[in-house]
Amino acid sequence: MRLQFRREYEPKLLPKGLRGSGVFKDPTKRIWTELKDTIAEDFLQNMVSALLPTGALVIDPLMEATGILHSKHTLVVIPDDPRLKEYRAEFAGLIGTLQEHPSEGADNTPGFAGSRQISGTERLWEHLEETPLNRVDARAFLKARLMDFLIGDKDRHDGQWRWARFPDGEGHIWIPIPEDRDHAFSNLDGFAMLVARRGIPVFMEFEDKYPSLLGLTLTGWELDREFLVELDKAAWDSVVTAFCTELSDPVIEDAVKRLPQPYYEIVGETLTEALKSRRDALPQFASRYYRLITRQIEIQATDQNEYVQCEHTPSGDLVVHIGLREGPDGERQAPYFQRTFLPKESQEVRIYLRGGDDHAEISGAKGRIVLRIDGGGGDDTFANASEVGASKTQFYDSRGKNRFAKGTGAKVDESPYKRPPGWIPVLLARYALDWGKHSFTFPSVTVNPDLGIFLRGHHSRMYFGYRKAPFSSRHSFSGGLATNGLEPFFSYTDDFRRILRDLDARVHFKYSGIQTIRFNGFGNDTQIQESSAFYKVEQNHVALTPSLYFRKKAHDEDVPGGPTEPLRSVLTVRLGPILKYSNTSPDANEDKFIYSPDRPVYYGTGFFGQVGAAGAIMYDTRNNPAYPTRGALVRAAGAAYPGIWDVVSAFGSIDARVHTYVTAPIPTTPTLALRVGGKKVWGTFPFHESAFLGGPGFTAIGLSDSHLRGFRKNRFAGDTSLYGNAELRLVLLPIEILVPGEFGVFISVDAGRVFYAEDPGGADKWHTGVGGGFWLSFLKRKQTLSVAVVNGDDLTGVYLRAGFMF
Repeated sequence: MRLQFRREYEPKLLPKGLRGSGVFKDPTKRIWTELKDTIAEDFLQNMVSALLPTGALVIDPLMEATGILHSKHTLVVIPDDPRLKEYRAEFAGLIGTLQEHPSEGADNTPGFAGSRQISGTERLWEHLEETPLNRVDARAFLKARLMDFLIGDKDRHDGQWRWARFPDGEGHIWIPIPEDRDHAFSNLDGFAMLVARRGIPVFMEFEDKYPSLLGLTLTGWELDREFLVELDKAAWDSVVTAFCTELSDPVIEDAVKRLPQPYYEIVGETLTEALKSRRDALPQFASRYYRLITRQIEIQATDQNEYVQCEHTPSGDLVVHIGLREGPDGERQAPYFQRTFLPKESQEVRIYLRGGDDHAEISGAKGRIVLRIDGGGGDDTFANASEVGASKTQFYDSRGKNRFAKGTGAKVDESPYKRPPGWIPVLLARYALDWGKHSFTFPSVTVNPDLGIFLRGHHSRMYFGYRKAPFSSRHSFSGGLATNGLEPFFSYTDDFRRILRDLDARVHFKYSGIQTIRFNGFGNDTQIQESSAFYKVEQNHVALTPSLYFRKKAHDEDVPGGPTEPLRSVLTVRLGPILKYSNTSPDANEDKFIYSPDRPVYYGTGFFGQVGAAGAIMYDTRNNPAYPTRGALVRAAGAAYPGIWDVVSAFGSIDARVHTYVTAPIPTTPTLALRVGGKKVWGTFPFHESAFLGGPGFTAIGLSDSHLRGFRKNRFAGDTSLYGNAELRLVLLPIEILVPGEFGVFISVDAGRVFYAEDPGGADKWHTGVGGGFWLSFLKRKQTLSVAVVNGDDLTGVYLRAGFMF
C-alpha cells in the first residue's frame, strides 16, 4: 500500500504554544534539491513504511516512568472545517499528533515544566562557553540517550534537542528535552537495506536485540562526548540501573497499549517483547558505548579565566581539576569539574581551555594517558612538572601571549590550526571526526579482455586522531583473482597523517601475478604485423614504495569558483625509496613478441630487481575534479635507480603533465580543456620503464592512463615521449535518468610521439587521434560519465569512463 504523504502543520493553523505533526511523514523535505521529483524521492517516500507513525504515543509513558523531561503527544484528526480557509484542501482530515511546544514564561515567570529559559543546542553551546555557572545535567542527558537506544532512535543530532534552564545554586542547570521521534522503532529491513548498511550504518532494523553500536549512536557522538564526560563508570552504571528498574514489565506493556487498536493488533505483542528484551540487554549495550566514548576524552572549559590541574598518579590514573580564577591575583575557586581517568578506559584526554587567561599545571612521575591541552584564546600559562615525557604531555596554543614551562619534557605546538568542518554527511557534526575508528569491506567485479573476469575484495580501516583530519591512519587491503591468470593480485597500503607537523607517510606494497603490459619494440614507427595477443607481455610484479607526503590544504581563495571540499589538498609533494621486482617469464610469454627468436633479448626480461628513489609533486586548483571548468592541475613524478641489483647502470626518469581549463560565459558554457605532457628516461633502462605512448588499457587496478586514443595500450616506446590533448566540452540540456543531471557533447584531438636514440628515422612523425563523444553528469557534476569515439591509425576506439580522460 502506498501512502500519500503530507507536510507538517503550518504554524498558523495551531494555537500558540502547540506544535503539530502529521502521522504520514514526508521525508523528501530534506532531500537534495537535485533529487526532487526523481526516483530517489519515490524511494525515500516508500521508506516511510519502515516507521511506526504513532510511536510517540508509546514513548510518552516510557519517558514519564523514567523521569525524562518531555511534552506529551495527543493523536488528533483535523476536521473538515471552513475555518481552515486556504489550508482546507490540504489539511482537512489529516491524522496527526499535537504536543505542547516547550516555551519560556512571560516576564521571567516559570515556563515549560517550571523552567526559566528554553534554548536550542546552538544557543546552549553559547551559554556553556560563557561561564561554568551554566552546565548540562549529565545524568538527565544520559537517561535521555538510554531511551534513544531502547527505542532505536538513531536520528539524534544537535538539532533534535531543546534545553530547559532551571536554577541551581548560584548557577543554572540545563535539562534536555528530546524532540522529533520520527525514527523511533523504525525497521529498515530487506536486502537493499542490508547492502546499504555496509556504507550507511544508520539504516538499521528494530529487533529484540541491539544493532551495531556505530549505527545506533553515531549521530549523537558530538553531544555525548561533551555532555557525558563528567560521568565515571560508577555514575554511568547507576543511571543505567535506575533506568532499567523504572521500566518494569507493566510499564512497557501499558505503554505499548497506548497505540491505536489497529496498530496494536499488528505490532503490539512483538513491540512489547522487543522492548523488554532490549531493556534487559541495555546495561551491556550502554557499557560498550561507555567504553567507546571514553577512549579519547574531550573536556570543554569556558571563556572565563580558569586553572587546570592534572596529576598523573603512581597507578597511571590521570586526575583532572578545572576551576575559576577570580580577582586580580587569580584566586582559585573550588573546581567545577573533577574526575579521575583510568588507563584501562582512556588512552587520551583532551582539554580545550577556550578564551580567558588560563593556567595549566601538570604533575606526577608516571603516566599512561596522553594529555593534550589546547589553550584557545587569551594569554595562557602552561607549566609541566611531571616526568611522563613529551609523548604524554602536549600543549597547543597559537593565540595570545603564552608562556610554556616544558619541565623535563613536553611537546609544544604553536602552529595555527582550525578544526575542519564535518565532512561525513550522516554524522551531521560541526567538525571533522578526530577520534575513534571505522572500517568497511566491499567486493568488486571487473570484466575486460586482458584479465577476463576479475573478482576483487577491498577492506579498509581508518583511525581518527587529534588534528589529523580526515584520518590519523588508514590501512587498506585489496586482493583478487582473474579467470585469465592463475596467480593472485594483492596490495596493502598504510597511510599515516601528520607524523611530523605537515608531513604524512605512506607504505604501499603490491604483488600482481596478472600484470599485463604490451610491448611492440622501440621506436616511433613500429608496425603491428600480428594479432594483438602477440604483443602482450605477462609479468609477475612486486613493488614496495614507502613515501613521505607534504600536503597544503585548500582554502576558498585557492580554488576558483567558491568553497572547496573541506579536506581537499591543493599542493601535494611525495618523496621516498622504491623497490620493484618483476619476472617476465619465457614460459608465460612463449610465442610472443618479447621473446621472438629473431629479435634480441630485451633488457629487463626474466627476473629483474631494481631499487631507487622516487618523488612526485601535484598542484591542483580545479574547481571540480569530476567536471573541471576552471583552474589547473600540474603533476610531475621522477625516479632514479642506481646500478645495483639487476640494474647494470644507473638510469632515471621524469614524467610531467599540465592541465588547464577555461570556460566562456555564453550559451552551452563551452569549456576548453587542454593537457600537455611527456616523459624522459635517461641511461640504459629496462623495457618496462620505457617512455610509453598509447591509449588506455586494463590492469588489476582498473583503467590505465591514456595519452593517445585511437591506439593500443603502450603502442610506442622510446626514451622520450611528448603528447598533447584538447577537448571542447559543451552543455546541451538538462536530463533526468533516475536523478537530475546534464547532457553534453565534446570533440577531442590527441597528438603525440616518442623519440628513441636508435630510431632517428621516426623523428618527424606525429600520431593523432580525432573524435568526440557525449557526457552525462549528475548531482551538481559530482558524478560524471563520458563516452568517446576516437579514430587513430591503429583503430577506432570507444572509451567509456567515469569522468573525462583529463
